[in-house]
Amino acid sequence: MNRGSFFEIGGLNIWVVAAGNGLNLILEGLVLLGASLVAAPSGWLSQVLLVLGTFLSTLVVSFVCGRMERERYLSYAGYTLPGNLLLTVPSVVFAGILGLMLVAVAVMGAFNGARLAEMSLPRHSRG
Repeated sequence: MNRGSFFEIGGLNIWVVAAGNGLNLILEGLVLLGASLVAAPSGWLSQVLLVLGTFLSTLVVSFVCGRMERERYLSYAGYTLPGNLLLTVPSVVFAGILGLMLVAVAVMGAFNGARLAEMSLPRHSRG
């Protein structure tokens, strides 16, 4: 048995997936805390912070995980997304349409980060 295959499930490095979920959970928690701090003085700024923070946090995490492994970018984006959705999905109950929009924005951010990681790698010429 190869030592490297012990920590791989279906070709995905389980440590990268776990680290991505943890980082997504931490970043989304910070976004939610920041939005709740800003919500008292001005309500509209907290909504902007929620949407931008959710998009950028999932984008950064999927970009970093994709660049670390250099393969299966969309798989890493999809498997690291539950760390963010663990905090975002309950907002559907409390925020209604804004919660649904946050879930959609999180998914779009993750897949955009994976695509950005794929595009940022240097291409090799065949000649």
